[in-house]
Amino acid sequence: QAKPKARFCPECGTEIPRGLFCPECGFNIGKEQSNEVVSLMTDTFDDAWLSDLEKDIGAEVERMKEQQTPVTSMDEDYIRQNFKTKDTILQGYIGNESEVVIPDSFTCISIRAFADCKSVSKIIIPDSVTRILEGAFYNCINLTSVTFSNSLKSIPSSAFAGCHKLKLVVLPDSVKKIGSFAFANCNSLSCVTISQNTKFENNSFPANTKIIRK
Repeated sequence: QAKPKARFCPECGTEIPRGLFCPECGFNIGKEQSNEVVSLMTDTFDDAWLSDLEKDIGAEVERMKEQQTPVTSMDEDYIRQNFKTKDTILQGYIGNESEVVIPDSFTCISIRAFADCKSVSKIIIPDSVTRILEGAFYNCINLTSVTFSNSLKSIPSSAFAGCHKLKLVVLPDSVKKIGSFAFANCNSLSCVTISQNTKFENNSFPANTKIIRK
């Protein structure tokens, strides 16, 4: 039996029941960008596997808790030297630091803003950021650690695709949807911790990734 079709905004991941424009961000989706709803990944796992990962997961959660202190506004010269910007949109990263703390003056990380940034190994996204757009961190091949904003509602398509060294991901409860291929080809991604209410597609993560509901 054929599955029902639904459309999702390629920028913010919001489901679009009708019309051509996303009700969340106003993006013109067009009929050609419709995609079929697919079954959710099975999130069962065995106790032995959980025991092996317990320390790593616990350490990742504690790391996130420690970094929840607000990120204060940074010097304008630093922002100008390291980021392409438009109003509160981070359009591109032009720096060469391995650890990047995104300034809290930004509310949106644009399409492919960090794509192919090989120097970046650690990203801290402040709570001021409410949206990450498609392919924002695509092919950051040395990225190993991401601290997510507690204001994010979704992780869009291909947002972290090709981040081969990313091992553990803990998403905040605010994230309700994860788009197709969001973490595709993240070959080291062994575990993703998400809310009970977060929806995702069966191609959002590599096939061997374990999903833990918190």
